[in-house]
Amino acid sequence: MSWITESKMRLRIALMVVCLSAFFIIRSIAGQYQWYYNDEVQNWFQQKDVYSFTTTHGGEFTGAITATAVDSLVYRTEPDHLNVLYFKFGTTPQAKQTVIDQIENNPQFRAAYPVVTNDSTIHYTEGLWKLMDNQLFIVFRNGNITSAELLQFLDNYALELRYAPGNGLPSGGNYAYIFEADDSMMQTMNLNTATLAEMIYDQDSALVKSASPNLLDVFQPATGTFNPAIAETHEPPTEEFEYEVVYQFSKSLHFTLDSEDKQTLAIGIFDLNGREQYFALLPPGAKAHSIDVSEFQKGMYFLNVAHAEGKLLFNYKFWKYD
Repeated sequence: MSWITESKMRLRIALMVVCLSAFFIIRSIAGQYQWYYNDEVQNWFQQKDVYSFTTTHGGEFTGAITATAVDSLVYRTEPDHLNVLYFKFGTTPQAKQTVIDQIENNPQFRAAYPVVTNDSTIHYTEGLWKLMDNQLFIVFRNGNITSAELLQFLDNYALELRYAPGNGLPSGGNYAYIFEADDSMMQTMNLNTATLAEMIYDQDSALVKSASPNLLDVFQPATGTFNPAIAETHEPPTEEFEYEVVYQFSKSLHFTLDSEDKQTLAIGIFDLNGREQYFALLPPGAKAHSIDVSEFQKGMYFLNVAHAEGKLLFNYKFWKYD
């Protein structure tokens, strides 16, 4: 692509953004997104306390960040190469912005992507949210479009075609095309794939009946790396009881106790369906315990620590990704 052609596309998109900014740029800043599927609006919200981004080298982010505000930073391998940062519960907006600025001002940073949910009230530990990357799913109104229409569409929105339905399919079907948006252009124009999808439908609804970002499941892909280890110190429920939990990503869970309690403790781990995955008894006076979770299936789990007679002392949620 020549610099003249790219400059023209930037100018065209910039003019569209100026015209439409009151409708969706302001809404995206407020943490609200919408796009269209079969001409029906889909409403989504920014997931609280999660920030997703990619790096210039397509790998794990290794820059310095303020660790006291961060619960964990997970690098997802194929196919999206996203770095997903989870803030600690209760982190102030100012502290979050400091971490985001540290990332976005680092030479490793390439682009940020929204993290969305249908329910703006839930915490990310519920797992009811989606990631997105720089790909768009488009369904054209008349099924397969002509080559000339496709080229014009690519030119209008500075897209690259990643997948097109085969020519032998019946006409008029709901066949999705996959396009890739230009990260640098979206950053320059203050767009992301959610706002770009809405803009495409708004501008070309005569041609397009579905335009949406590529939504990625929280638990896919199953492989990745973790940086740094989660280390949470919780406020003690009483003056006599304190604890710390350290979770080494998808490998082990270790907790220490600082308590004058001389009772036997019961430790249990349960999955989302309440099925027991682990159980052990700690003798009176025990100060630490480690649990190997490497063989657990991927998903969310709950660690409960209680007195042997049933009084719950604390619980802890964690995710297993592979």
